Amino acid sequence: MLGEAASKRVRQATADWQKALCLLGCGMIGRAEEETYPWLRTAAPIVVTIRNERGHYLKGMPGGPGRPLGSRNKLSEDFLCDMHTAWAAHGSAVLDRIISERPEIFFLAMTKLAQVYRVELGKPQELGGPCSREEALRRLEERAGSKARKMFERFLARIDKLERSEEEVGAA
Repeated sequence: MLGEAASKRVRQATADWQKALCLLGCGMIGRAEEETYPWLRTAAPIVVTIRNERGHYLKGMPGGPGRPLGSRNKLSEDFLCDMHTAWAAHGSAVLDRIISERPEIFFLAMTKLAQVYRVELGKPQELGGPCSREEALRRLEERAGSKARKMFERFLARIDKLERSEEEVGAA
């Protein structure tokens, strides 16, 4: 391990090198720097790569100011603003034309708007593992209400009826 005096000299030499490299790279070598660092007069230019082939800053190199705040969303905001302006000017006329000329497109648009996406709230497997039919119906009623329980009971009744009819066909 270096002593304190040697460690101080290493830090000073490192700082001198960093300053010299910065001055050399920036082309800011004046009379004072030439006197302090006489070897700078004859030194070959140093090329320091700060970006990789993809244009990203290398690790440890200072980056630029970055993307201005809000610029990422600017394109989508502009697009939606333009769409709103166009809709305000031509929306009802376009709808009337689509309904009369291309009703299938209008139908697809309406079904897309009415589409329901399933979103699960709560923790996975919150309803627990396997249980009896009555227990599953009770849990369903607790979470979704009596209407959901009745709908599921009707569904189960149809499944039971289908199973019985398959059994009868298989036995005959």
